[in-house]
Amino acid sequence: GYRLLAALRDGNQVQLRRWLGHLPSVALVLVWVMAVCHIPLWQYLLLYVYPGLSLTLLRSFAEHRAALPVAERIATLHTNPVMALLFTNNNLHALHHAEPATPWHQRPARYRARKAELDAANGGYVIDGYGEFFRHYLFRAKEPPVHPFAGQGFPL
Repeated sequence: GYRLLAALRDGNQVQLRRWLGHLPSVALVLVWVMAVCHIPLWQYLLLYVYPGLSLTLLRSFAEHRAALPVAERIATLHTNPVMALLFTNNNLHALHHAEPATPWHQRPARYRARKAELDAANGGYVIDGYGEFFRHYLFRAKEPPVHPFAGQGFPL
């Protein structure tokens, strides 16, 4: 919503075209959810959209960090089979970046085959589950809110 308003305010044609392409899809989903499935909008937003977006952002937040070497920005996060399935094995994120075309169901075997290489390439950025992640970062910052290399001439 904010980006749409900013695009309207700034006259950003690229963003406006993206939103105009996205809005019909949103409308179709909302018609389906509300008219066919009879789910009130507030329930859909609270019980489906918010948790789904939260899980997506959690995964992305956990699997990336600020680091100068690009390869060291990408984590491998070991997790249980349920969370791995929920995230289609994207928790093996270093592998996903090394082999983006590998189907999700082949990632665990491919990671096991390349574990030493991938863990070395990402500087040992390996997290032993979401429990470990929360123990470290639930009450303290993972990185500063402003990228630590911003304004220093580094490509981000």
